[in-house]
Amino acid sequence: MPDPMKFDIAPIAMELIPAAVQAGSIVVFLVLTAKDSFQAFAAVILSLIWLTVSKNKMAEDFGEFRVRRHLFSLIGEWMNRNDAAEEFDDALSRYLMIDGSVENDEYKAVVTAAGLANNFRGLVSLLIYVYLVYLVATALLGR
Repeated sequence: MPDPMKFDIAPIAMELIPAAVQAGSIVVFLVLTAKDSFQAFAAVILSLIWLTVSKNKMAEDFGEFRVRRHLFSLIGEWMNRNDAAEEFDDALSRYLMIDGSVENDEYKAVVTAAGLANNFRGLVSLLIYVYLVYLVATALLGR
């Protein structure tokens, strides 16, 4: 059975507070440009670019690291090396600054928080797309 997600309040706050500030900034940006259609379209496009660029790839990387660690340990078993997983963890900690293993509970909590922040950014993007549909509809209907 897979390990459950880890919910620690500190990593979640460290990821969601910047995402909430970003969402608030986007709302202010969209409110300030609401009077002019061209500026509103530009604000929507820039906001969507900002949300896309600021996504954290840690959640996707976590799955890849776990698969690589598992495959590396399998290769180590075939070569009668029982320390292959530890060698992989050591390489990750030296070169990617991951403290310990990718199976570490603290790292899982940080990855979970990054995933939650990405989901929040996805929700904000969805709301901006709805606003974009509203802008297009009002522009076509001539207000």
